[in-house]
Amino acid sequence: MPRRLFVDLEASSLEPGGCPVELGWCDESGIGDSCLVRPEPAWANRFDPEDAAWTVHGIDPAELASCGVPAGEALTRMLAAAQGRTILVSSPWDGPWLAMLAEASGFPATLTDDFNTACLSDALAEAGIDPEGNPAAAREILEDVLLRLRDAGGSLPAHRALEDAAEMSRLWNACRAAGRAFRQRLPR
Repeated sequence: MPRRLFVDLEASSLEPGGCPVELGWCDESGIGDSCLVRPEPAWANRFDPEDAAWTVHGIDPAELASCGVPAGEALTRMLAAAQGRTILVSSPWDGPWLAMLAEASGFPATLTDDFNTACLSDALAEAGIDPEGNPAAAREILEDVLLRLRDAGGSLPAHRALEDAAEMSRLWNACRAAGRAFRQRLPR
């Protein structure tokens, strides 16, 4: 089974001037954790407590000051959970937020993969389908995975990092199950 770590971040803003405020992760078996991220001094000009993002995720800026951990500690905890797993981020914004955490803590940039691509490739692997050798079967699995991803995208995310990372894990496992179900329908 592929080893995956599903990562989600909440931020002070979705605008380019924002900064990460919560980091959450969940492995393929559904075990996860999260932490609030205390804004780094270098992020002072990126931190606007009046931004609409605060009402979306419900994190209180004052809570970050009292309960948040430094960027390096947040990233160290997440990387310890990764233990050789491929890190999958939930959105195009999360890669840059993760890079911001790495930069602030002196870590090298953390390489991540796209969640939707991993769902498709892992479902194909579970089905035992080579997309080039059997494009019709690959298309059928692709349609099933895309339907699952679309349906999941239609539900509102929790906008809390751990809950959103856990939903990614659940969805990834559902896509892999679709691949296994397809394999069982194949003639033997």
